[in-house]
Amino acid sequence: HIGTVVINGGSVTAQGGYHAAGIGGGTQGLATVTVNGGVVNTTGGDSGAGIGAGYNNAYLPNKALNVTINGGIITATGGSGASAIGCGDRTDYGSCSVSINGGQITCGDRTDYGSCSVSINGGQITANGGVSSKCTDSGQGLIILNWTDDSKASMSLTSDSYSGAVTISKTFRDENGNIYGATDSADNSVLAGKILTPCEGIFAGYSLSLGGDIGVNFYLDLPDEALAQGMRIDFAWNGKTDSVTFDSNSAAETREGVAGLYKATCNVCAAEMNDAVTACVTVGESAGPVETVSRKVRDYADYILANKDGKYSDKLITLVKSMLNYGANAQTQFEHNTDALANAGVGYPLNSLNDNEINGIAGAVPEKDSMHALLADKGIAYHAYSLILNTKTTLRFYFQKDGADYTQLALLNSAGANVGTVQDQDTDDCYIEVGDISAFELGDCYELKFGDTTLGSFSALSYVKDVLQNNNGAQPITDTVTALYRYHEAAAAYFNHIA
Repeated sequence: HIGTVVINGGSVTAQGGYHAAGIGGGTQGLATVTVNGGVVNTTGGDSGAGIGAGYNNAYLPNKALNVTINGGIITATGGSGASAIGCGDRTDYGSCSVSINGGQITCGDRTDYGSCSVSINGGQITANGGVSSKCTDSGQGLIILNWTDDSKASMSLTSDSYSGAVTISKTFRDENGNIYGATDSADNSVLAGKILTPCEGIFAGYSLSLGGDIGVNFYLDLPDEALAQGMRIDFAWNGKTDSVTFDSNSAAETREGVAGLYKATCNVCAAEMNDAVTACVTVGESAGPVETVSRKVRDYADYILANKDGKYSDKLITLVKSMLNYGANAQTQFEHNTDALANAGVGYPLNSLNDNEINGIAGAVPEKDSMHALLADKGIAYHAYSLILNTKTTLRFYFQKDGADYTQLALLNSAGANVGTVQDQDTDDCYIEVGDISAFELGDCYELKFGDTTLGSFSALSYVKDVLQNNNGAQPITDTVTALYRYHEAAAAYFNHIA
């Protein structure tokens, strides 16, 4: 009742007898069948599989049916109520497995009773009767769609239907450019009739955002058909969310010689450098993401620090180490994820600023008394300032309104352009800020004005100077601003920026 068949080549034509498989088991019989090559045409007898089990293995519990197809040109048709490849009619109890790794396979007839487990990893498959993993009318098995590096170039799969739970292990694309990503389960009706071929994956690489903000750049290979439907990349990290959208009008760019890639950036706070950022791609109005990846700032930092090909400069290595020191000290200050500090294992020292460095910081420290004197008859009063270290660095000055037109507030850059944004907080208060300050620009000064009155020249590093001069060495904020200064110093050197 249990046999083994191996076909390595040649030409084979098989017709199953009553209740027997064309190739495999007879009545109440199971088999282990392996096809590595050859031209195979097989038809099951009444209730027998084309390749696999014969009718009714209910009397052979805990016995295994295993069909493995690695190659060949195969045409298989099941008998009444049986699979083309896999189970015969009433294969209820055995442990059944079908694995298709290659070959040119055409399956005909209805697969009312299929295999417990169907794994398709390669080959050129046309399943005119559908792919089924049902062992009985009420039973449900598992269908796994996958591809390998060896099979991706030639694999294709077309099935009239899928009966059973479908899991897509790697991304596929159909003839219309629709993408079906790696998911726990898939909609069987959507897959039916589609010509599925391997898709290398939407996520084509990633890098660090080092120009100013701290974040992860995700590079995506987006097909034109999917862009026409609209694509959204949703980010999630540390309880936060963000998203980026692409369509047919979106501009692609080139990365490391690869053209036609689209970049989606997720910026994080300094304290979140070792937090995982999950990126999910959704196409059009699809019910869920078609592909999901997870990356950390620290992941790519490690890649740069390893510098296996020696292509990264000493300035970049120093910049990355300084950035990780800044992240770790921010984690400590804000008590976030302190069991996984961003600079763990890096071993890069954090050197304190000496007096010359502190005094040499561009920009004054705002002084309330002098501000009040300058604004004494202006109908507005200076209140405070802050340096906001969020996903984007922001320098902000707060004022109390007293009848004046607060929109006269301005922050001028070195070119004399007003780059400040004025916001009305409530009835009594307002503020002006300059945001999105790059790490290498933290030392750049901005002239704060109210109308024609100049209130002073300040930089984001004014806050660093303020803390180091007036905080009496209190930890951990002293370490955080010191690390911020060293990060700025390394960024300015790397980008050759002079304030």
